[in-house]
Amino acid sequence: MGYEMVKSWQQEYMQLADFVQKHPKIKILDTTITIPSNVRSEFYKRFNNVRKKYLYKHFREELNISMQLCLHYKETTREIIDKLNIERVNNPNEIHQFLENPEISFNNDQFDDLFDLLRDNIGFHDYNQRVLKKIDKSFQNMLQAGFERWALLSISVLLNPDSLFAVNLQPIIASTGLLLCENPGSYIELPDVLESKDISFNHDKTVAFTVPDFIIYSPLAKGYASFRIDYNTAMIRAPHLSLKREWYSRYAINAEEPGMALIYLSNDKNDIRVISDKDKLCRPDLVLEIRGSNNWYNRNAINHVLRRHRSLKPRLGTYILSSYPQRGLNDIAEEGIRIITTGLDKERLYPIIEMITNKCGQFDA
Repeated sequence: MGYEMVKSWQQEYMQLADFVQKHPKIKILDTTITIPSNVRSEFYKRFNNVRKKYLYKHFREELNISMQLCLHYKETTREIIDKLNIERVNNPNEIHQFLENPEISFNNDQFDDLFDLLRDNIGFHDYNQRVLKKIDKSFQNMLQAGFERWALLSISVLLNPDSLFAVNLQPIIASTGLLLCENPGSYIELPDVLESKDISFNHDKTVAFTVPDFIIYSPLAKGYASFRIDYNTAMIRAPHLSLKREWYSRYAINAEEPGMALIYLSNDKNDIRVISDKDKLCRPDLVLEIRGSNNWYNRNAINHVLRRHRSLKPRLGTYILSSYPQRGLNDIAEEGIRIITTGLDKERLYPIIEMITNKCGQFDA
């Protein structure tokens, strides 16, 4: 039946506050928190009960949605790990924690404010207002991030790959902006493409080149496919870029806005190892506009999709992948834009698989 709300979160909080009052060695000050070891376990048990009650009171539906997404993500992750005989799929810490346990992830959004409540710095009303906003924002952000990763890994699984590659990108020293003693904007050699034992969605904020998250070889498609989400700006000019690809001025295109995945296809993995350097962006073969929210659709959002589609001119077009049906979405009449309402059913992604397998490698000549 699920977690029963016998007491309200406010009642749980009053019991927590009473526990603190009865143990004067517990000090919760603005600059210091001291919880003696002999009462620490009981304190955090009560502290966590408050957060859990609050979460299930106000975000039960969001938590259920998140748990379903995480279950499907984990299932898809296991499939790709088994197919490629790799070790793991890496994500930034915040996203990793959400995908492992969304309840713990959302409870962390209450941590600082609950201590502020115990300090009497805020009251119930302020606590409620702060935490509602924080958890709602986290839910929207994590739902989007999780859905993006589920979609890309699902497409990869359906392509039935047999090998995985990553681009060996050299780090930039953030404090100086230097890359191996080179100045930003100077020319350096392109990074190597190496076999990999993990898929990584971790991105450094300062990079020499924008490169794929990962590259797979698909016998089904008879070629390589690379995938990238969370596009970021490169800092270094490449000495040479593939003559088999078409390149745009990076400054003419805003590719850094969220929700977009870039897919590149080739017979040669080296031709798709760089997405952009400091000045140029490679024309994608396919753009995915991935939307995990239940209420993302509006005129501004569609104009945003249209603007990127017209600027990037992906050779195979743009797919809008919407986790939920959106009223008016199917009314978009733009050549090259297709719409799939996926839910969490990877079988609905087969039109993309058919397009990739029919076209992979045809752009190399």
